[in-house]
Amino acid sequence: MRDFLEDWRYDKTEEIAKLLKLDTSSEQTLWRDRVALELNIAILYSFQKAKVSMVDHQTASRQFMAHDLREKKAGRECPGDAGWIVPPAGGSTCPVWHHQMRDFYLDPAYHHAADRWAVEDGMDLEKFITTTDEDDAKQDRILILYASETGTAEGFARKAARQLQRYKAKVMALDEYNADTLASEKLLLIVTSSFSLAI
Repeated sequence: MRDFLEDWRYDKTEEIAKLLKLDTSSEQTLWRDRVALELNIAILYSFQKAKVSMVDHQTASRQFMAHDLREKKAGRECPGDAGWIVPPAGGSTCPVWHHQMRDFYLDPAYHHAADRWAVEDGMDLEKFITTTDEDDAKQDRILILYASETGTAEGFARKAARQLQRYKAKVMALDEYNADTLASEKLLLIVTSSFSLAI
């Protein structure tokens, strides 16, 4: 839904309001909210008509709360980012509204692993890697640090590590790495991207 409405994406809010013949003369008519609601209904309808499963935000919120409760009963904390858990439309009507949550990574964890044949292996790192005369098996480690809000950059970092596994690549989140030891690293790859609103 947000792809259609946000002004830095398709920016269709006013166009849809005109089609719905809404009063856009004042923000007090809440025409933007009505556009968002009607568009959400239309998207859900289009998925149902195409016989494609799509869960609405009210159901998804209750599913998350049920999952969170099961985790707490098992003595575990459920990580979550309110910016992604609370829906953009009708957030305050959902049970996740004001639900306390911390955003963190669980370890150990399952991560996406690309098919080996889909991973390109054309990077020549020999000029960066030195081996000692005493033991050719001892190679300089490649450290891969990532900064990831939604997991995309982390996914690329782990993909790079799989490509570079012969060089004993180590993957860590930037906030987990002790910056005081940075000077001792011989080869460092940082994977990051824009966060949230790309600011």
